[in-house]
Amino acid sequence: MNDAASQLPNHGMPLFVDLDDTLIATDILWEQIIRLIFHKPYLIPSMIWFGLNGKARFKEWLSKKIDLPVEHLPWSKAVIDYARKHKDRGGLLILSTATHENIALKINEHLGIFDVVLATNGDTNLKGSHKAQAIAEYNVSLNKKHYAYVGDSVSDIPIWEKATEAWMVSGRPSLESRCRKAVPHLKVLESREVGYFSNWIKLLRVRQWSKNILLFLPLLLAHKILNLTLFATASAAVLSFCFAASGVYLFNDTSDVFKDRSHPLKKLRPLASGSCPCLFLY
Repeated sequence: MNDAASQLPNHGMPLFVDLDDTLIATDILWEQIIRLIFHKPYLIPSMIWFGLNGKARFKEWLSKKIDLPVEHLPWSKAVIDYARKHKDRGGLLILSTATHENIALKINEHLGIFDVVLATNGDTNLKGSHKAQAIAEYNVSLNKKHYAYVGDSVSDIPIWEKATEAWMVSGRPSLESRCRKAVPHLKVLESREVGYFSNWIKLLRVRQWSKNILLFLPLLLAHKILNLTLFATASAAVLSFCFAASGVYLFNDTSDVFKDRSHPLKKLRPLASGSCPCLFLY
């Protein structure tokens, strides 16, 4: 976190906060999809069908079929602290998200800090220009000319451009650079790219690959380690075992991500904590 705490919006300025990859270090839509695939696979054909009928309807259908344990989501302490300090100063706090309102309201009930929730409903997917319009209209209803917004992606550019205070939760330097070019007054509230590579190393359990080197042992004992054909075959086998093992670890971590978040130690794993962008989220 930068010096954001000392640069809070004027208490008369509403603060709009995004949810996915901002307030939480994950994406609710993909969380629901993965939970459905692992826990209700019989609904996959229906999921595909509803997915073809527009995102707003799709999110509404998912919100009715999948119940997410929101209390264990990977929350952003920096964003929550910033929002709470704004509210403590008497500022209005609005959760504005493309997540369906059924989930957004549940999240607000858990946190208990937002005054208003603007979210996707059955008709409108509240993202990009739709969210920008909803925020502008709500601000007008408050007779306000200025507002602050905390977001994370390119789709938030139309909102940042019109915001008096524009804050970003950054996950990748390239994305941050692109957004800053479009919105010069954009500032970083939290940066999550630290440890990006090391988190992938942990996720794939690279340390476990060392045991596969034992496949070279027969060549070594047979004094044929310098045989290029046999060495290439053994190397291909080692790589295959490494990739297969990492694939199993990734599959297990993905299927257990919701359980891991309620465990005192496993919640620190890359997927559970949201510190590593998951294959199914990006």
